[in-house]
Amino acid sequence: MLDQTELFQVAQEALENALEAMLQSIRLKLSDPGLHWQKKKVLSSALKALGRVDYLCQKWAVSKGSGTVPALEDSGRDCPEVRY
Repeated sequence: MLDQTELFQVAQEALENALEAMLQSIRLKLSDPGLHWQKKKVLSSALKALGRVDYLCQKWAVSKGSGTVPALEDSGRDCPEVRY
């Protein structure tokens, strides 16, 4: 049986994986040269919003001591760039 901390870590990992899958899916759709400009604009906005959510989740995880953010450690920056 998992304790509450372990359950949280499992749930956090599942959410991070789902978020990464959504980001990859949107990036793939945006790479279509035939994509209508309105759809491209909506998907670009969604990608930016999800990127910000991803950054905030990572920042929160680091502040709680539940993980590290390699982009922060490797670059020396306070805020990693959002991947488009």
